[in-house]
Amino acid sequence: MLHRCPSRVIPPSSCQWRGIPWATASRSGRALSASSSESKETRFSDEQPPVLVRAGLVGASTALMTPIFPIIGFNQLVFRFATPKQQGLINGGTSMLYFSAMVLAPNAFYYAPILLPFAVSNGVTAAALYLAAETALGGPRKLAAPKLGPIPLAGPGLGLATAMMVPWTYPYSWTLVYGPAEALTWLSSDMIWNFCYSSWMGPCLAMTGLVSGLILDVVLRPLVLGVPGWHWPKLAGVVLAATSMGLVALYSTSTRTDVPHLADVSLDAEEFHRWFFPATAVCFVRGREEFCWVPGLDHHSGKVVSEKQYLVQDASGSFAFDPGAREVGIGSASRSQALLAKAQDGGARCYSSHHLAFFDGLVGDALGRGELSKLADALPLQEAAVTDALVVLLASSAPVEVVSKSLEELWPLLLSSARFGSRKTPWPTSPEDLLSDLRSTRSAQFRELQRLEAGAPEGPFRAEELRSSLQGAGIIVARAQSALRALGPSAKDDASERASDWLVLGRHLRQERLSDAKQKLIGGVLATLGIVVALKWLSFALEHIPKD
Repeated sequence: MLHRCPSRVIPPSSCQWRGIPWATASRSGRALSASSSESKETRFSDEQPPVLVRAGLVGASTALMTPIFPIIGFNQLVFRFATPKQQGLINGGTSMLYFSAMVLAPNAFYYAPILLPFAVSNGVTAAALYLAAETALGGPRKLAAPKLGPIPLAGPGLGLATAMMVPWTYPYSWTLVYGPAEALTWLSSDMIWNFCYSSWMGPCLAMTGLVSGLILDVVLRPLVLGVPGWHWPKLAGVVLAATSMGLVALYSTSTRTDVPHLADVSLDAEEFHRWFFPATAVCFVRGREEFCWVPGLDHHSGKVVSEKQYLVQDASGSFAFDPGAREVGIGSASRSQALLAKAQDGGARCYSSHHLAFFDGLVGDALGRGELSKLADALPLQEAAVTDALVVLLASSAPVEVVSKSLEELWPLLLSSARFGSRKTPWPTSPEDLLSDLRSTRSAQFRELQRLEAGAPEGPFRAEELRSSLQGAGIIVARAQSALRALGPSAKDDASERASDWLVLGRHLRQERLSDAKQKLIGGVLATLGIVVALKWLSFALEHIPKD
């Protein structure tokens, strides 16, 4: 009886392989084949990156290459429509290759942040199309297999599809990057259709997609398919990480250092003040809050501090401020006010961030002089310091001499306030007068207001009148009340102190009435003089009219 061995038909007695029966040899061969197949699959899985890494490589590389796409398209348009003489004028007598590499490419990468929305669209669209194509064909090796001679078809095909589809995503990516307020109203579907798919731009888009897809195919093929002997984290993983860091460096405006901060700009040069086409310095500040430091006094020690004011703008455009962090000394407040004054100079075009200054009006407007003037008017430059001084005098154990010295230090900055001289209540003419006014009149007014709001019987002065008078003198009543609550309970009031405050307030009221009477008298005298002069002039004119 004959038995069938794996390779030939032989008698049972002869069916041996190295001393192993033929059936055992057959099982061993199958096991060896399965082990070899499993080893091969393991090797491929170690060398070939996961699908998300493959898609990430395609998307990140496409986004990184986005600044090159306009150069490829520009070269196509030049070679299609420009004569050799016109090409020479464009490239300065060199070749288009040299002009593209030495002139266009450096500028394209420098101004790459402008292209960030388009890079986002290009990268996301390319990655999505790659995932769809790989899933449809059954894996990266089947996707990479088709070729036209030595030319691969996968990369150019994906590049062509990306180039023809991606323009429709640009409005969404622009809004995603810059926000709805900065959305391009002109980037409509009609504009995309008429521009991107016109008879001259459509072929340019298609060729750009084919060329860029071919370049990326050549570069990414070994990374996507894997290189024998290299585990994918050591190759594709490292390249993806490096590409991601390159994207951050390429599209971040913080790496562009030639846009100066407002503090580093000198506006004393002649070109900023000439009457004919004056120069303008493009610069930036780190948010409007950099203008919003005001001087104040520490509520415990009475020494000078700088306080940050957090800007709040309501729907009507009015500014309000919430007090924030404090720093010892007047430095931050002085620097802030100097920046605010410099920003209102006609020689500076100042933006609220480095990002906006780099784009210089493309994605956001500069800080207008009207807005800055409105901000300066609303900033509590005097009020914060005067209110703090009142709080220290009312509830702190700090010596009066310390408060006096602090007010002297702050006085030049207080005089620079846009509100100086514009109040209903005349501003004191010296630090000494201000301190005297705070210690007597304003302290008495505030104490009486506190009594009335706490439920004390009403006296000769109403709470509304006291509050109005304090606000007219630059006192922020809510700020003072909050500071006093933070300092702890005040000493118990007595009738004698209230009577003393009434005397002070009565004297102040009489002085105000006398001052108002003087102003009215002076106004009446001036008005009378004006009427007399006008009547005299009219009489003189009538006397000298020639008679017929």
